[in-house]
Amino acid sequence: MRDGIEVTQGRWPQVGTAELVVGNSVARTYQNMEVGDTITFGTTAWTIVGIFQANGSMSESEIWGDLTAVQNFFNRTDQVQSVRLKLSDPTAFADLSNFNETDPRLLLSIQTEKAYFARQAVKSSDLVQKLAWPLTTLMAIGAIIGVLNIVMSSVAKRTTEIGTYRVLGFARSAICVGLILEYLAICFVAGLLGGGVVYLLLDGFQASALANGVTNIGYTLRFSHEGLLQGLMLATTIGFFGAICPAIIVSLRSPISNLTK
Repeated sequence: MRDGIEVTQGRWPQVGTAELVVGNSVARTYQNMEVGDTITFGTTAWTIVGIFQANGSMSESEIWGDLTAVQNFFNRTDQVQSVRLKLSDPTAFADLSNFNETDPRLLLSIQTEKAYFARQAVKSSDLVQKLAWPLTTLMAIGAIIGVLNIVMSSVAKRTTEIGTYRVLGFARSAICVGLILEYLAICFVAGLLGGGVVYLLLDGFQASALANGVTNIGYTLRFSHEGLLQGLMLATTIGFFGAICPAIIVSLRSPISNLTK
């Protein structure tokens, strides 16, 4: 049902006993959640007998116990609040939803695990959308202005070199494109270096988010090729908009004015 689940400390609970295992995120976030500690749920004292890891997934924010024991100690014999199903393939979810909707005996709310956790983390997600994107946009604008100043300063020191290219017969368009490509390459390398720093500092970093209906949800940041590609695209975009104006301006100058600078 769950991939990559492994008890890192202690053991699994025994059937019918008031024993629990907790996820890494729970043990890290809350006090008295180590192996051997006792916590009270309802009128029963539960003993923590193990800590498990789940490859940094949301499951590490959960506390597990034996189903029969939980039902008996909470006086909910033969009752469950939720059921987790493993489908044969992703397309089977639509068939399951249709079956639930067409059978009047079933009053179930069916959703994917991804959708469930997305609803739980909606508060943190909204916060990121409302703060992170505007902040990123402002930082990108500032980076473009910074690149523009650097390129203008660099081009001003290379006027003789550029004028020599014009005297040798290089077209204005070739000089313009060459300068843009040069600074795109620099920004691309800078993006790779930035991606390397992110990988070293944040890959595997464990954090938590405010949740809707539960206290919090723990998760682990993973460095991905998609994220690196997005970062490189942003870096080269900043380089392009920062270099295009200086490149056009210097390519339009006459070769004599460039040589006499």
